[in-house]
Amino acid sequence: MIFATKHRKLVLFLFSIITIFFGYKLTNISFGHDMDDFFDKKEEVYLFNKDFFSQFKEVLPNNVIIGIKKQEKIDYELIVKIDSLASRLKQNSFIKDVYSITNQQLVVFSSFGTLPYSVLNLETKEDFDLSFKELDSLPDIKNKYISEDKKSSVFYLEIQDSLPIDSLLVLKSQVEKLASDLLI
Repeated sequence: MIFATKHRKLVLFLFSIITIFFGYKLTNISFGHDMDDFFDKKEEVYLFNKDFFSQFKEVLPNNVIIGIKKQEKIDYELIVKIDSLASRLKQNSFIKDVYSITNQQLVVFSSFGTLPYSVLNLETKEDFDLSFKELDSLPDIKNKYISEDKKSSVFYLEIQDSLPIDSLLVLKSQVEKLASDLLI
């Protein structure tokens, strides 16, 4: 006969003991999100990486994304208003930096050095139309700021770190006022 059939009480008892043991150990399990807990703290690669990255200040920027949507495709007038809004927002004391399609630059490398130039040329409507068409050849920039249907645009605000809630509310009302004054 088979051992399990012949000694079923013993097998059932051992199975119960193992289940109780692992059930008890299950109460000590905890979940965490700290990636350091998943690595061997004595491993050479871990120690090297920990030492290397501790030399850099980790700053998590506070970002705000603002979206602007139109019923028609984005045109020169709207882009000029967005550029004006971005310039005015950059003057706000709560805002560190503003990133929009209107202030993105590329660089040409030449024998004279590097020559930066704006992705969008806002000098005239014709210059804008030409540079806006060329934007299709720069999908990494275009997709970050312009929607696929070309009816929406976003820009990003990097705000000061650790602003109290009342300052954030003031910033929100200032942004809404500037946006409504310029875009409506």
